[in-house]
Amino acid sequence: LTLDDRERWHKGRAYHYIDRSYADAISGAGGLALQLPIQTDPAALVDSLDGLLIPGGDDFPAEGALPDGIVLDLVPPEQLTFDEALFEAASERAIPILGICYGMQLVTKSLGGKVALSKKREYGHAVMTIDDDSDLFAGLSRRENVWMSHGDRIESLPDGFKSIAHTANSPVAAMKNGNGKIFGLQFHPEVV
Repeated sequence: LTLDDRERWHKGRAYHYIDRSYADAISGAGGLALQLPIQTDPAALVDSLDGLLIPGGDDFPAEGALPDGIVLDLVPPEQLTFDEALFEAASERAIPILGICYGMQLVTKSLGGKVALSKKREYGHAVMTIDDDSDLFAGLSRRENVWMSHGDRIESLPDGFKSIAHTANSPVAAMKNGNGKIFGLQFHPEVV
């Protein structure tokens, strides 16, 4: 869920939105997709969830100076604060978590890893090499075409995580923690 506070639809109003393909994929897998707009008690929301998807959206505030000509559309601060609290509550409850793009970066930063700006933005198709096909990527080919849309990358993984896929530009195109409850994808599976 992303907060659009840039008045793109109506002046003076902010909107929450989510790419419909996320909801369709969750529904297609037998789940019920719920949008979680910014609220004061994220922990209460997590109590009713079986899993948490933190989808792609606006740019994550990564460390480092922007390369010339690069402009980021940063996630609004109140959305970032809410997402961090939601992730913390979901982690404490030990429900499965999947972070996609922005969500992977949020997971990384929240758990002590490092997110930094890439020297090269990655937008469009990329070839991803799967390094661990034991769970999330079981049954897939060793090389898969994926869709990337980011200007940052994981520089160091949080403790207890390992990279499970990479591309030529992203040494961590996917990651998981040791207990297999938290995954992160740099690519956008909803696009391919």
